[in-house]
Amino acid sequence: MVNKSRVGSTKNPIKTIQEHDKLSTLGLIDYARPLLQKHIKTKVDEGEEVYFDFGNKPSAQTSGLFLKNLISNPFLSTLELKIGVALFDLLSYSEGEIFITTTRKIVLHEGDSDDSTFFTGQGESIDWRDFNEIPLQKILSDNYKINVTTDEMNKRLKRLHDFHYISVTGITYDNVYSKQRTSTPKGNKRQSYLKLIQLYEGMSEKSLVGKWKEKPPRKKRDSHLNAKK
Repeated sequence: MVNKSRVGSTKNPIKTIQEHDKLSTLGLIDYARPLLQKHIKTKVDEGEEVYFDFGNKPSAQTSGLFLKNLISNPFLSTLELKIGVALFDLLSYSEGEIFITTTRKIVLHEGDSDDSTFFTGQGESIDWRDFNEIPLQKILSDNYKINVTTDEMNKRLKRLHDFHYISVTGITYDNVYSKQRTSTPKGNKRQSYLKLIQLYEGMSEKSLVGKWKEKPPRKKRDSHLNAKK
């Protein structure tokens, strides 16, 4: 039984990964999602590799770009594609939701108190976030027929995060403003039972179709090794 009542309160709002990314695109901090930078084609400027940047030259046509960027990625598994499509359907008309990503029981209501409201941001930018009381694994199973264990689901969420399709911020004390000792919020390093999941807006603004590196072919096992002598 886990009580997360104080994390994300108005006194301890969450600093989101998405907020951190906005600073990155402005060039104020150095930050890159590892799988995106590993598998996307990059340019070389004066002998130095230039990282892909969502902040430069958005695409003229943005309709359906998120899904096109998703299905064109040869490095995603079928399961990751399905989860990505499901999250797009769930979150395309919101600024993100907080989901239960564990099989453990989460206690958000004690007596007359209601701790199911979470806040992000500071000062005038503080805002409340939707909380979904149904575990994400159950949502995927019931609504999208995606059968996956919670552990496997969290691994796939991390990969989608590292490809920049989504931003995953753990609802933990590490990520409240008053507790942060570094400038970077921790999305996946420490186990969190609740996660704020947001679609990354750059994936709906800039086309990555045709910009992925070529996926190496699978090595075939030599048939003579299996032949009976």
